[in-house]
This record gives sequence, C-alpha cells and structure tokens, in this order.
Amino acid sequence: EENKELISVLKKYLTEENVEKLKKLTADLSEADLAQYKELLSNPLFKRFFKDLPKLAEDLEKIVKETEVIPWNVLDYPKHKGLHELFKDLNRIYRTHPARYFQEYNPVHFNWIMADNSEQSVYVFERETEEECRVFIFNRTPNFYWDYDIGVPYEGRYEEVLNTDNAIYGGWNQFNGAPLRTHGEGKHNQPYKITVKIPSFGAIYLCHKKNLPDTKKPYVSKDGRDEMTSSVTK
Repeated sequence: EENKELISVLKKYLTEENVEKLKKLTADLSEADLAQYKELLSNPLFKRFFKDLPKLAEDLEKIVKETEVIPWNVLDYPKHKGLHELFKDLNRIYRTHPARYFQEYNPVHFNWIMADNSEQSVYVFERETEEECRVFIFNRTPNFYWDYDIGVPYEGRYEEVLNTDNAIYGGWNQFNGAPLRTHGEGKHNQPYKITVKIPSFGAIYLCHKKNLPDTKKPYVSKDGRDEMTSSVTK
C-alpha cells in the first residue's frame, strides 16, 4: 500500500529496451547488489512495463522529494508566509464557528443566495445554525467592486471574519473591516441586504449572530482578522 505510487510509476515505463539500459548501469555493482538487480530484471512484470528509464528517474526523484522535510524557510518569503497565515485562519474559523461545520452534509443548513451570476462570476451562499448565520462571497474575476449589494436572510449586523485580500495574506488590503449593517429593501430573494466591498479574486466570510448580546459576538480587529470576545466588546 505504501509503495502504490512507486509501483504505478514503474508500470508506466517498463520495456525490455530499458531493461538492457539498466543492465549497463549495473555493470560496476558488487556481486551481491548485482544479484538483487538480476532478480528484479528477470521479473516478467518489470520487463513488460518498463519504457522510459530517464523519465522514470525524474518521477522517482519527485517521489523522494515528497518524503523530504518541509522547507520551512520558505515562510521567510511574503507570499509563502501569507498563504500560511490564510490556512491558519481558515482552520481556526472552521473550529470556532459552528455554522461552518455543524451537520455540514445536511442541506437544511445550506442555502444559495446567488448561484447564477454568470456575467460577473460573483457567487454567494449561506450556512447557519440556531445561533449564527455565515455568508460566503466569492469573486472569480479580476473585477473590483466598491459597493456590491448582497441579499441576506436576517436583519442586523454582519461581521467580516475573513477577507482573502487582507495584506496579511499577501493581498491589497481591500477588506471591509467595520461591521456591515442591513439597509433598504431586500435582494436576491432575501428579505434584507448589505453593501459589501468585494476585492478582485477575493473570498469574504461574514458572520451574523442571532439575538446574542454583543459580548458574545465576534470582534474584527483593525487588521481585519476575526477574534472571539468573551467579555466586553472591544
């Protein structure tokens, strides 16, 4: 099972022609090593599938590299560091916001808000529990929107808990930051709406707490990152 990938690579390149190439490469090996190679070369499966020895070497080198220690030094580079921070925050949000994971395969907790915007490629859906509603906004184009109206199911305040354009993640810092409040008439078959700044190729996570005191609502710090408060709202 552990060698399944290696076996699949071997099977792609096994031919008798390259078996002969491999024999030449083993000419200077010791008798003990040569005996092991001869046993391998006599295997019918080996002869049947071997095709391209140089390409095999490249693929095997890739497999070896995948088992090496992760080069943590790449975190010294801003783009690598930004992606690292993004995945840290995504994991933290997943753990701390129940609407992100509660009965995630139950369609009762999921609803498309905007799924057919082919002209702008902006898509919105929401997930919710009894305590909170999470709105997810995705912009799949380089277009930037300063004031984009999004329909939402509940009246009140929506906190931006994640925006992938945050400079912390290597973006241009075009996040909303301050709480977004519902206003005017509804939109997208929802009873209410909010106006959001949507960055290019950006993803935004919003959180609305249902009828909870401010002391239990998420606080968005000045850098745009979500923090959970347990006492007085900052």
